[in-house]
Amino acid sequence: MRKIIVIILCFLPVCSFAQTFFENFEANSFNWNTYEGDKYTAIIQKGLLHLETREGARDALVTSYSTLNPKLPFELEVKLMKTKLNDEQRGIGVVFNYKDDFNFDVFYLMKGSALYRKIVDHKIVRERRATVNYDTNIKDHVLTVVSTPGKLVFLVSGIQAIEINYVTLDYSGIGITVWAEDGKQSADVDYIRFDQ
Repeated sequence: MRKIIVIILCFLPVCSFAQTFFENFEANSFNWNTYEGDKYTAIIQKGLLHLETREGARDALVTSYSTLNPKLPFELEVKLMKTKLNDEQRGIGVVFNYKDDFNFDVFYLMKGSALYRKIVDHKIVRERRATVNYDTNIKDHVLTVVSTPGKLVFLVSGIQAIEINYVTLDYSGIGITVWAEDGKQSADVDYIRFDQ
């Protein structure tokens, strides 16, 4: 009996710190940096986060400084609604390790592939692309970033797309981005969740 109590007590501290943070965009509870202008839109409307770029703007980025601790394992999940990606010249990305607009990591979903980029001082310092066989006929996709010490895994609707090793994360910022060579891409996000 004493052994059982000791075992239970050993697991209690681990379990008590596991938390889920959930944003369903019914309210701006994460204080997202929304914006509406001539070149791009990043707004919360009707329970969705809507991002859209227009000609003349290659990307749009909306971020939040979360309570996520990048040094500890975490899972970050984003649900996209009515996703439309016509080619590999455009993508929808999950941003993490965000310090500012010039320093962050991002996983992009594109048509038939996924792309990881590490941006430092506004320059791409690490990049990896992989083919991913997700169902392009399904318009709602769940993008997941799983971080364990030194390793990142990116999943598209449960299918592993990219694994990155020897990674150091330092910043708690998270976000969503859209990107297109011709400046025309949009995304609707139903929710963002992270577990730690």
